[in-house]
Amino acid sequence: MDATQVLPSVLLEQLREEIVAVAGEFHASDIRVFGSVAASSDTTASDLDVLIHFSDEATVYDQIGLTEVLESLLGVPVDVISDGASGSIGSRMLCRWSPKRCCIASERLCPVCPMP
Repeated sequence: MDATQVLPSVLLEQLREEIVAVAGEFHASDIRVFGSVAASSDTTASDLDVLIHFSDEATVYDQIGLTEVLESLLGVPVDVISDGASGSIGSRMLCRWSPKRCCIASERLCPVCPMP
């Protein structure tokens, strides 16, 4: 599949289980989408922005490794932001996107799932 011709939101839906499995290998969970994919305005040139919880045993190498593996899997640029990032960037992202945010590990598929 030529990922450059596929919307990141479609790739996310198609590869959801693989993304969750890969995240677990890097001590990551609670994967949330923000940015153009969450706003349903992504294009074939869009990246995928994810906010992720890393366990206490995770290191910066886990975040870097996860980013590289997700980019390879999806074929699109991926921005992995830790919800524990300094300066509360994670909290700001959640506040900004809370009406649209979704957890791709849930039963609902991102970004089309309606939030309660």
